[in-house]
Amino acid sequence: MAGALLTFMTVPMVITPNPRDLAELRAGFERVMSVSKTARPVLGPLGLFIRREAQRALRSRPKDWGAPSGRLSRSLAIRLDEFSVQVGSNLVYAAIQQVGGEVKPKSGKYLAIPVPADLRRRGVWPRDLPRDSMQFKPAEKIRIGSRSWIGPALVRKENVTRPGKTKKDGTPGKERIVKAAGEVMFALVKRVRIRGREYLVLSSEAKRFAMVRLEAEYRKAVGGRS
Repeated sequence: MAGALLTFMTVPMVITPNPRDLAELRAGFERVMSVSKTARPVLGPLGLFIRREAQRALRSRPKDWGAPSGRLSRSLAIRLDEFSVQVGSNLVYAAIQQVGGEVKPKSGKYLAIPVPADLRRRGVWPRDLPRDSMQFKPAEKIRIGSRSWIGPALVRKENVTRPGKTKKDGTPGKERIVKAAGEVMFALVKRVRIRGREYLVLSSEAKRFAMVRLEAEYRKAVGGRS
């Protein structure tokens, strides 16, 4: 795209509009750059538009692996200068969520998948918890979202309790169990096959948005003259 560049951080790919859209975008940017020293007024809003579309796409994904943590959506950022805008994430799994692929453990025998939704939301992994708080079980019933299977897991070793409300006479109330011993905390798997679902795209809506901004910016630069 002459005079301006749109790229996607982390995701190793090139997104190319269809030839007609590409020609229109190139002509639009060339027109603006012929009368302006910067494409920032167009690229900035376009980056924000693409990020919003990406966040919407992530929220609408099927929840067959349970409720998403939302970390990828929150991590999407924009990097802007006079002639380029980058939209993307610095999370290591951002690319594979876009293009798909297989994940295997780099060390050890297993990958750990958080099972309780609160662990996924907080981004908690086995390394973040005391070793003596969990124990290995070779064949546990595991359920995440709509998926269920029997396999190795790390389960909670002891009950987690919460003090009861203090009684009127000042004596403590009965403790209640908030996390039960034996709860499956992490499923352990040999590999995970992730289906790619594009969330960073240059959609037809984004293209139309860019063309409107390009026309407005050109008219502004030439003082309202077409």
